[in-house]
Amino acid sequence: MKRILPLIAAFALLTGCTDDITVTDAFGEQPFTEEEEPTTEEPTFSQEQLDDMKDRYSDKLDIPEREDETEPETEAEPETAPADDPEPETEPETEETTEEKFVPPPTPEIPELIYYLDVPFTNQDDYPTGCELVSTSMLLNFYGFEISPSDLIEEGYMDVVEVTLDDDNVLHAGDPNEAFIGDPYDSHGYGCYSGAVLKALNRVLEDEFYDAVNLTGLSLSDLCMEYIDYGTPVIIWASLNMAETEVKEENTWIIDETGEEFTWVSNEHCMVLVGYDDDFYYFQDPTAGSATVYERTLAEHRYEELGRQAVAISPWDE
Repeated sequence: MKRILPLIAAFALLTGCTDDITVTDAFGEQPFTEEEEPTTEEPTFSQEQLDDMKDRYSDKLDIPEREDETEPETEAEPETAPADDPEPETEPETEETTEEKFVPPPTPEIPELIYYLDVPFTNQDDYPTGCELVSTSMLLNFYGFEISPSDLIEEGYMDVVEVTLDDDNVLHAGDPNEAFIGDPYDSHGYGCYSGAVLKALNRVLEDEFYDAVNLTGLSLSDLCMEYIDYGTPVIIWASLNMAETEVKEENTWIIDETGEEFTWVSNEHCMVLVGYDDDFYYFQDPTAGSATVYERTLAEHRYEELGRQAVAISPWDE
């Protein structure tokens, strides 16, 4: 009897029905009255004992599952970093991810020459200041005229004027648009401009089916589109190695024919434009070599500093 009562009491606790259950002994009598209710605490059972009793008597009693036996599953809230905490570090990208995002830089393309004219090249080693004579000779050679730079002087095609000093230490010379100024075989010579080259070419071509053409004023870009593209090389004036030009008082003289004062531009240079691409112009440069490349913007700038002077040979129409 003592063993059954605690079991019944335990089931009562499990089912939550202790208020409505009257406990009797095996003979139907209450083992105690309210006045005789023991003062001892209700029996307590461990979880293991309750589970054992549940297994043993589950077929005799309808015992509901305890709500607190298993904790209800709750959806896990997304973890968020505390407001005061620093932002969580991001995991480094894996090699695979990096490879997917990596875009290799484009391979630089070598500029393709749009047009290039194979003008026979001559250097000016024997003509320290005679770049105009050498360029004129190269242009003539392109059209089949076998005339050297020295032939232009010795055969009278190019006029040459010496530089003199008067009693007042003032220099006197000629107009560089009419003649070559100084000695082209001497490093202290000067040179000439487009007008003098035009005169020399007209003398060479006097009985030929060609004309010398003055293209002064056209940009290098226009010269390329209107002449290089059609197989016509062009003599142009710029500066030596495209270096900065200078105007010095010591290079000033009086033009004897007119009495005007003229100042020579230092670093003046003459060469033959033979080709171009998107970034460069190509020249037969008497000092730098064949197919010398100069950046377009720089070449245009130096060309403008010398007055955009340009000369070409034009064959007669057949």
